[in-house]
Amino acid sequence: MTPRIFVGETAAEAVQLVRNELGPDAVVLNVRRLPPEGLARLWQKPRIEVTALKQDAAPRTDPTGAALAELRDELVAIKQSLSSQRTKPALPGEPNDHRPQPKLRIAELLERGGLMPAHVQRVLEAAGVGPEPPGSYCTATDIDAVRRALVSLWPPPPSYLSNCHVFVGPPGSGKTTVLCRWLAQAVLAEGQPARVLRVDGDVANTAESLSVFAEVLGVPVDRCCPESTRFAGAGPVFVDLPGVTPSDLQAMDALRKRLATFPDPQVHLVLNGAYEQSVLLSQARAFRALPITDVVVSHVDEDCRWAKLWNLALGTNYTIGFLSGGQNVPGQFHIPDPELLLAAQFPKETGPAQQRKTFSPGVANLLLNRA
Repeated sequence: MTPRIFVGETAAEAVQLVRNELGPDAVVLNVRRLPPEGLARLWQKPRIEVTALKQDAAPRTDPTGAALAELRDELVAIKQSLSSQRTKPALPGEPNDHRPQPKLRIAELLERGGLMPAHVQRVLEAAGVGPEPPGSYCTATDIDAVRRALVSLWPPPPSYLSNCHVFVGPPGSGKTTVLCRWLAQAVLAEGQPARVLRVDGDVANTAESLSVFAEVLGVPVDRCCPESTRFAGAGPVFVDLPGVTPSDLQAMDALRKRLATFPDPQVHLVLNGAYEQSVLLSQARAFRALPITDVVVSHVDEDCRWAKLWNLALGTNYTIGFLSGGQNVPGQFHIPDPELLLAAQFPKETGPAQQRKTFSPGVANLLLNRA
């Protein structure tokens, strides 16, 4: 049967449409978020698109159907048996063969939590955690030492040397949204007389929503770069440039030359934090030929794997200046605090009783919140 597409305001609404049209046996092939188009992005929320098809009924005389059903019943019975064995309490004098998973050492916890192996040894050295003999498990003291090491390795916040802020990054990274959020803070919260430059690059800058938002705030928008003398003594100047594909060497070279036309630009590289770790690091390294001041990680509300931030901070020479998230403006836009990140990722335990406590693999999720 041909797949059909259903669109709803929420996931629950989309699923209900599928069930109403195709019945309870429908097979969902794909689910994705549909962002609003054009100016509607300023007030509408994204919708949910579900691709599904109706599963054909199996022939009544199909001998394999009964065999598969019997096999499923056997698998369910095996799983129930294993589950009961794991939860079975140990009797006095009986070996604890059915206890939970074995406890792990601190290096294993870091790797399971999402920290790349290349950075694990660096963190352990900074924490002063020496080689661990077989059978030794991490304690709360080890966890506290790792916390302090991670905080010490987090790059310090950048010092902005001028009021000219230029935003660069790959297409779809959220540069314009990040600019609007910073602009809102500067104008509404700090009362600064900001201005916006919506400048063309190797291609035309089509971010009409930026001009609309600046007009709402009463901020002037220039479509070309003014003389450098007009920057002196003014409030912050926010420059929006079109996104550049990292693999396009010609466009990257044109961007580098374009940045040289601005007076002492503070170049902010905007990266989509919802991308996979390998893509995120690859994009970060592709822009290293530019005079990057710091990195702004966007879409942080769409992915809770905070280990990406640690790998980005430890695996590049960039400073993470801001975290940005949410569907609306101003949304979430704040300076990352490594202490707060760690507090959200795993609780800090103190006291002699907790220091003697050992940790199981489940603590890895608390340690670096691996999804």
